[in-house]
Amino acid sequence: MAEWMYAIDSTDDELTINLKNRQLKPAGFIRPEESQQCKGSNDMEEKQSTTSPPSLHQLDQLAHELELAKQEENQAREQRMAIEQKLCDLVGTKDEGSFSVKGDYYKITTVAGFSRVVDAEKWASIRQKLPADIAKLVIRSKLEVDTRQLKSLQQLNPAHYQLVAQAITTKPKKVSVKFERLEVQ
Repeated sequence: MAEWMYAIDSTDDELTINLKNRQLKPAGFIRPEESQQCKGSNDMEEKQSTTSPPSLHQLDQLAHELELAKQEENQAREQRMAIEQKLCDLVGTKDEGSFSVKGDYYKITTVAGFSRVVDAEKWASIRQKLPADIAKLVIRSKLEVDTRQLKSLQQLNPAHYQLVAQAITTKPKKVSVKFERLEVQ
């Protein structure tokens, strides 16, 4: 692993990182107040093949690029939703189910439905009044892991945890990245 000696020079106009008498200027580095003019680029004029130096400016640059990307994503989502609403108004929808219309170049299908949630207490009292086969067909049970209890079982009773773990498939989730713009003092 390479050892880096660096100094960061930051003026109002640019960011310069001096690495053992070599200067790197990240292309596209901008300050948050210049965000209106930013296209965002994370390419470096000069690239290193070894480990990069730790840099808070790099963190700020990437966080700023993430902030801009999320803003663009929200604008695109709002634009998409407005177009979808215009298509629904033009094509029409059913109360529940799908409805399709073909144009010269596109087929548009609108799909509508309802979200249905079971009130567990009411269902427990009503279920007894229905034949068992009907109750079983209309309302399904969903098995889910109580993660807190599972982790507790792993610590308190490893043998039982090993049995339970045989019935559970564990997959990693996508890593989420949160950012928060800090106010400059």
